[in-house]
Amino acid sequence: MFALPEATGLPVRRHGSGRSGKGMAEVIESRDLQAEPNRRELRTVLDAAPVALFWASLKDFNVRSANHAFTDRFGTLDGCFTSVEQWLDAACCHPEQRHRARILWQNLRNGNSLGNAASSGIELDLRCADGTIVTTLHRGTVDRYEGIAIATFEDISQCKAVEHALRRIALEDPLTELSNRRALTDRWQFELRWHESHPSASMAVLIIDLDRFKSVNDEFGHDAGDAVLKTVAARLRAAVPPTGTICRLGGDEFAVLLPGLSSPEEADQVSRRICAALSRPFMWEAKELSVGASLGISCYPQDAADLQTLMRYADQALYRRKKTGHGGWARFCHAFAAEDGQA
Repeated sequence: MFALPEATGLPVRRHGSGRSGKGMAEVIESRDLQAEPNRRELRTVLDAAPVALFWASLKDFNVRSANHAFTDRFGTLDGCFTSVEQWLDAACCHPEQRHRARILWQNLRNGNSLGNAASSGIELDLRCADGTIVTTLHRGTVDRYEGIAIATFEDISQCKAVEHALRRIALEDPLTELSNRRALTDRWQFELRWHESHPSASMAVLIIDLDRFKSVNDEFGHDAGDAVLKTVAARLRAAVPPTGTICRLGGDEFAVLLPGLSSPEEADQVSRRICAALSRPFMWEAKELSVGASLGISCYPQDAADLQTLMRYADQALYRRKKTGHGGWARFCHAFAAEDGQA
């Protein structure tokens, strides 16, 4: 049931007065006069909001004004940007984020809903007036009654910093800043999904054990041992391809996951670089420390199809190599495992 004009609180003439056309015009004019104070009040509220925002005309999406929180963080608009999308193109650091923001505003612009409509939040890394980058949660809202669109930018940099710190605690070795065992498992699952759709590619798991690390700890102390481990991590990063994942399993034992190999022989090439890098002397308080390393290799899918078995097979190859006392690397072989009674 429609509300009577009197319910709006606006003056209105009765149609029976013979001036119905003029009466309706007075209603519309009165509404427009009442809407102007409402818009001024809305602007006052938006300007006092602690969240950075600006608003635009819904008719053309041209930016009209920004609040104090926005200008304090991102600077004044100064008429340089006429639309929401134009400012986002200039301030947003990453192309994929700019693309998501454009889609957000296109959906709001093309929406058919009456009244208010709001988007879900998306993360955007935005450049501030002082050149720093902040991570924001960006939302868009349109008010079709007032004819405005509002873009908000909530600073979540501190939350992201805490999230990053927690992730590091969960997935990184604190001493070397390499991945830990849990991160290796996560990466294996990710790579396995890719390899299932690329059956011609293979993966390799390398287990690395330092040969004379215990003597370093015994003779020079744990500070020297920690320094050696950090240097080992740096040399592994330089020797392993960017697509590989390097993990510290614990103590002086490391693992490397090599995905996307065209042949298992590529793992030999990486192993050769690792052995060469770790055979060089380590320096500790002007002393040269000789350590070296032995490696074991197993391959997916040739040797096994799960990470645990591959790591066990690589470990068997490693200790078979260590028995020679010469360092270097060895690939897992089912025949050798049968000889050792470990298959």
